[in-house]
Amino acid sequence: MEKKILGYRLKKSLLSSVNRPEEFLKSVVQLGPLHNAAATENSINESINNEYKQGNKCPINSYKSAGVLDVWFDEVYEEEIELAGYKLQILPQGGSSRRVQFGCTIISTVTIYDLKEILLKKEASAVLYIGGTKVTPELLNRILDKLKEK
Repeated sequence: MEKKILGYRLKKSLLSSVNRPEEFLKSVVQLGPLHNAAATENSINESINNEYKQGNKCPINSYKSAGVLDVWFDEVYEEEIELAGYKLQILPQGGSSRRVQFGCTIISTVTIYDLKEILLKKEASAVLYIGGTKVTPELLNRILDKLKEK
């Protein structure tokens, strides 16, 4: 399955490799055209991604036709979450809670919050493995973030 492109970001090494980063960032904004962007790395990344998400491909096409899209930007892909070798699938609303599925295991949002609470308790010091994969609060947060997106 092909990964979904969520947007673009300036390459990390780019600004350290140019002599005058401020002038370079101004030219990135003008070439875009990213009218609402300030000449900063964060503003450019935010602006180009907002345009992309709204379906406005004008900045991307401008960079492509100038031959700099692949030189200046990295594609940002949708993150896939795996647990015990199975990819996360978000299931339709079922009852009062959203659910996710890994292979044949279905987990409700309520269960995810409960597991997170248990793992965060200092006095319990719990460790959870599912199919050999360590489940961490960070992993559970990524799953919850995916549920919020859908």
